[in-house]
Amino acid sequence: MKIKRLWKYILADMDRAFISWKFPFAIAGVFMILEFAAFESRQWHFSVLNTFHLVIYSMPFLLSLIFTTLVYGQCFCEDMEHQYIRMLVMRGNLRLYTIAKVITLMVSSVAVMALGVLLFAGVLRLQYPWIDIEIGGSDYEILLQDGSFREILRHGNFSLYFLLCGIQYGIFAGVMSIVAA
Repeated sequence: MKIKRLWKYILADMDRAFISWKFPFAIAGVFMILEFAAFESRQWHFSVLNTFHLVIYSMPFLLSLIFTTLVYGQCFCEDMEHQYIRMLVMRGNLRLYTIAKVITLMVSSVAVMALGVLLFAGVLRLQYPWIDIEIGGSDYEILLQDGSFREILRHGNFSLYFLLCGIQYGIFAGVMSIVAA
């Protein structure tokens, strides 16, 4: 019974989060922040992987966390402002309501960051190769030795690599969104 009620809360929240103008706007925002950060240091770009790591470890990347919160970070405030919380809690349970909001906030943050990073890598791929092995001590060689998802890189699944990196940073952004909410 409680799982069924929780599932209804989650479906309603997912519908509210993903069927909104904020979702594509947030993905575009993450993409634009990453593009802005990449534009800053164009002279050192040799490959998509090199550019991605230059951007991820730059200060403008932190601004992309704002866009992950944009989609559903205001859910508690909106529910209290419009007094939806009263109706939802009377029908169900405050604990289930809160759990559904946290799950939706995490999923929406991960989706925004993952899709934004994947779009960024795809656009970069139009200009640069995935990797440039000719550069000595490149990011690719370092990531093959010590990096996360090195087996994926070793097999040449670069799109999957960037998707998983986006999910990884999305989890961080989701935790920050939950704390902000």
